[in-house]
Amino acid sequence: MAMPSLPLRVAFAATLTSLLASGAASAQAPGDGFAPHAYVGAAWGLTRAQGDFEAQVLASASSLGAGSTISNLGSDRSDNGGKVYAGYAFHPNFAAELSYVDFGRFTGAYDVSGFNTFTRRYRANWRADGFALDAVASLPLGAGLTASARVGVMRSSLRFSHDTVPAGLDAFTAPTDSQWRPHFGVGLSYQLNRQIAVNLGWERTSGIGRTFTFGGPDADRTNGKLDYDLLSLGLTYRFR
Repeated sequence: MAMPSLPLRVAFAATLTSLLASGAASAQAPGDGFAPHAYVGAAWGLTRAQGDFEAQVLASASSLGAGSTISNLGSDRSDNGGKVYAGYAFHPNFAAELSYVDFGRFTGAYDVSGFNTFTRRYRANWRADGFALDAVASLPLGAGLTASARVGVMRSSLRFSHDTVPAGLDAFTAPTDSQWRPHFGVGLSYQLNRQIAVNLGWERTSGIGRTFTFGGPDADRTNGKLDYDLLSLGLTYRFR
């Protein structure tokens, strides 16, 4: 599986280091009343592209012209990904949060056969990421545990390209596709001390991309429409 982008890995490592250092320096201080506060964090985990990539590619065969067929489809749906985020808790149960989420990189492959019986093997590559703004609601469960739910929007970016195998016979790169898409998720956190919490979360951004077509007025937007999930484990640091 491909590793997430270098900026995200650096940001994650820097945030993780600072959180651990702060945790070692601060003593346990059980809740003594709520005060509005800012927080930052980072999380790392597994991503998955949800949706029928193969059916979209097959449905687009008609746009290739008479006698063309697509076969032997396959796609890689999982990768590593992560997020960095900052938020402000203005109420014991509510916060606003801004995050950058990298869903990772994915690959697919298919054969295209033309009316004159030629067959070419294509390999596709795509990457999804974006900035999300969420409203986060939390519910203390006791014993340091808190459940949360989020809902908001993401300004997503999808980069798609394909080329033949061997490369160079019919390369194509779609323009970066940026969209506003629904973003939501749930999570569970455990408070290590007053400032640091461990978080387990799942989140999804729905409908990133556009349904495949290899011809017509939208041919330059050939990149597939899928949902993207992130299941992650991370740390949050609360400012005093």
